[in-house]
Amino acid sequence: MPSFCIPFSVKINASVALKITKHASDSFPNVEYGPIYGIDETPEVINVTHSFLFPIYHNNNNNNNNNNNIDETAFNLRGSNTKFQNEYMKKLASTSIGVKLLGWFMCATGGKFLTQSVIDAMLHYQQQQFKENRDKTPIVFLVHDPSLALEGVLSLRCFKLSDNFLKVAESDEKFITKNLTKNELNYDNILTEIPVQIQNSHLINLK
Repeated sequence: MPSFCIPFSVKINASVALKITKHASDSFPNVEYGPIYGIDETPEVINVTHSFLFPIYHNNNNNNNNNNNIDETAFNLRGSNTKFQNEYMKKLASTSIGVKLLGWFMCATGGKFLTQSVIDAMLHYQQQQFKENRDKTPIVFLVHDPSLALEGVLSLRCFKLSDNFLKVAESDEKFITKNLTKNELNYDNILTEIPVQIQNSHLINLK
């Protein structure tokens, strides 16, 4: 199994943070998603420089404006959102910026974001980039809770798949009970939180 490095921190451009918070405020309390792109500054630090909102896909059959359900199709690896993020990746690559897909962001009230489709997508892209480029950088997941903005708090957290989860996922025994117990894997430690730094934080203070 490849040993994936854990970034000491994730830097987020202030413009990206402002963009994500605006998406959240414009659609509150709906859940919003989108891909994030950036660069590896060092083996210990990645920098999120770009983010884009997925096309509107809310699963809202009852026309209820208070939809706060997580749409599992958002991270369907065969879905239209995957095509959308790949097209943006090609556009960014054509500008010679040198960025890559780092993961995704989500605006979710109450921290409700962990689903099977999210985990599958993170694992798939992490394994894919290692296979193609021997790239050990973890795929990350930014979570913004817009409900805390009402209290004047910028809630922007970042997660990666935990070492416990990767050991289980890459083992021959996979997710059988014995293997889960051996690697001390449970729902609470599927993800590991990574420290976040906001670049040009004075812009956030103005916001």
